[in-house]
Amino acid sequence: MATAVASPSVGFLGLPAETRNHIYRLVLPAKATLTIASGGTYAPGMPDDAKTFLNLMRVSRQVRAECGPMLSARLRHEVYCAQHLEIWLDSNQGMGYHVRDWVFHFERPWELRRALHALQPAASSLQSITIVCWAASRRYSRELAESFMPLLRAIQRADMGSTKARSLMNVIRISPRTIDEKLMTKRVAAEFKAELKKLLAEGRL
Repeated sequence: MATAVASPSVGFLGLPAETRNHIYRLVLPAKATLTIASGGTYAPGMPDDAKTFLNLMRVSRQVRAECGPMLSARLRHEVYCAQHLEIWLDSNQGMGYHVRDWVFHFERPWELRRALHALQPAASSLQSITIVCWAASRRYSRELAESFMPLLRAIQRADMGSTKARSLMNVIRISPRTIDEKLMTKRVAAEFKAELKKLLAEGRL
């Protein structure tokens, strides 16, 4: 009488890469915004499904390397301090270079420039950067436009020079801090786009 031979068990990492990627996609969290806090960590209050996925990434370095970019590309990240962003980029093994959507809450132009400089290696992944506006002067609009030029040059280099000026301008969005500031922010956004268009026309890229 033939004896049944038990087939050897296969662990998760023994599955084909295509199967693992399919499983990662099944458990990806819904779209949400995560806040980068002090020490380069995520702030409390993130959605439960995002928290579960982050715990999954702690299973092993291989799992983190495989599913980390998926999570980064899925979730919008917001930052209130440029130093927190730098620490997060340094400590997350390249995850930040897959983030497509950023929101910046900075009250000082130099801090915005510092954050944009940190993001230059991630230029190829960027789809949008939202600046939560806090000022309304024309001088600020010009300074804001000039702050973006190094990053826009990095985006164009990443695309081998194929990115058109209009596409570069569409990467950046200006958002009000409150409903009361909506009209003021709309004016700042228009002035900023005009200044940026002027810099692009001058060949500053």
